[in-house]
Amino acid sequence: SNPETVQHGNERVLAARLSDAQFFFKEDRKRDLDSWAAKLSGVVFQAKLGTIADKVARIRAIATHLADQVGVDRDAVARVCDLCKADLVTNMVYEFPDLQGTMGRYYASLAGEPDAVAQGIEDHYLPRGAQDALPKGDVGAVVGIADRIDTVVGCFAAGLAPSGSADPYGLRRAVVAILGILLDRNWSVPVSDLVAWAATEVDGKVPAGDDVQASVREFFRTRLRGLIGGGKDKTMPVDCIEAALAAGADDVPDARRRAEAVAQLRERPDFEPLAAAFKRVANILKDQASAGEPDPEAFVEGDERALWTSFGEIEERAKRHLDIGDYKAALQVLAELKAPVDRFFDSVLVMDKDDKVRNNRLALLGRINATFTQIADFRQLAV
Repeated sequence: SNPETVQHGNERVLAARLSDAQFFFKEDRKRDLDSWAAKLSGVVFQAKLGTIADKVARIRAIATHLADQVGVDRDAVARVCDLCKADLVTNMVYEFPDLQGTMGRYYASLAGEPDAVAQGIEDHYLPRGAQDALPKGDVGAVVGIADRIDTVVGCFAAGLAPSGSADPYGLRRAVVAILGILLDRNWSVPVSDLVAWAATEVDGKVPAGDDVQASVREFFRTRLRGLIGGGKDKTMPVDCIEAALAAGADDVPDARRRAEAVAQLRERPDFEPLAAAFKRVANILKDQASAGEPDPEAFVEGDERALWTSFGEIEERAKRHLDIGDYKAALQVLAELKAPVDRFFDSVLVMDKDDKVRNNRLALLGRINATFTQIADFRQLAV
């Protein structure tokens, strides 16, 4: 009934909070970020994983590995790692927790740190949520990936993997953020490398062996499946995503390109018979041991010789596209194999009683399938 009274009350509260903030800011500025960072050795990150200072050391080791891989300034990355958690023990962030990273950026900038370092401190927290912006700079992106992969691998090793809807350490969100950054930057750093680097660093606190690493890689794969299917093209068929990931999910941008190529192939009017021919090649090899390289001199039937000849010419053209990651063009070329593959299956008995003949035919199909599986496992397609 009296807006002026409400306004006055709010102004008093805001004035008090702003006065507090001004005081805390001035107090914080009496010490540099390095001295604040030294206090992190007294703050526990997680009981089994040590202090935040321990975590910072692990982040630094992982981040410098990653910086070398993606061509980002190693010294700037190392400096951001040293300072990235320092503001957590400042008065401002203790009083206003949402300002973590933001105050670190301000304090670093005021202390004369390079812009890439100051921005990297704030950037390494981004994205904070599903709708948040990605890091502005590459330095912060590298440190952000290192920070999150350390948390994910460490928590899995400590027995803190998400269970059902319970995810107290936000590991699902952390993995989605890593994947989002890799896709945004088009960084083809194998997820298995990130996991292995983190496992090496965390192993001093908790064992992070092969089983832990395999669980983390599968955790990434599951999140990637949802991320590709829920991106800007939400109509991408699920089986196209599954087919691409079944052929490899380690290189994240590459996996997305392969899924897009298979989805585009699905738009062809002859997709179903084409995919069926590709699947037939893969299916007949499913329970067969590797037969090595085919011997053209051992072919008996005309249609197996014709398939080998056609494949040799088509493979050479497809390889030029595969080598540069142009999977859409490679699939358009490989589609030309449908006719000779169909003729082969119509007239040639693959599982011949003669071991030499049978193994040579399996080797021929294996060589063809090896080219297909550089893009996708066509057995996963619904046709």
